[in-house]
Amino acid sequence: MCQVGCCVVVIRPPLTRVRSMDRSVSKMLCLHIPSLLPAPFAEIEVAAASQTAALIGIGLLYQGTGKESARNLTHPTYPN
Repeated sequence: MCQVGCCVVVIRPPLTRVRSMDRSVSKMLCLHIPSLLPAPFAEIEVAAASQTAALIGIGLLYQGTGKESARNLTHPTYPN
């Protein structure tokens, strides 16, 4: 039950701000993806469900905007 609650907390802000590119929500979502954190913080344990919710949230936040920054977050080695 806790994982479901955590996922709701992570996914709710981007659901209410679809296509907004809201920077504060984007930062909050990035905190749930350890590979995007600086080295000292990358060792933090984040449940896989929360990481998945954060990635989906980034997709919703940048949906249809055509911004490369969102693509680079989800596919850092994606060819241009």
